Amino acid sequence: MYADGRLDAMENMFHSIEFRIKEEIDKDARPYRAWWNNISGEWRY
Repeated sequence: MYADGRLDAMENMFHSIEFRIKEEIDKDARPYRAWWNNISGEWRY
């Protein structure tokens, strides 16, 4: 997914995970965006 879609694919995946965490365990995933840093030089939250 990342190899073809680059940054858009990573962002879409993060938003899917963020939505699922919010719906299933009622937590905010946004503070954990930084965990994805260093996967790509383009992804910086």
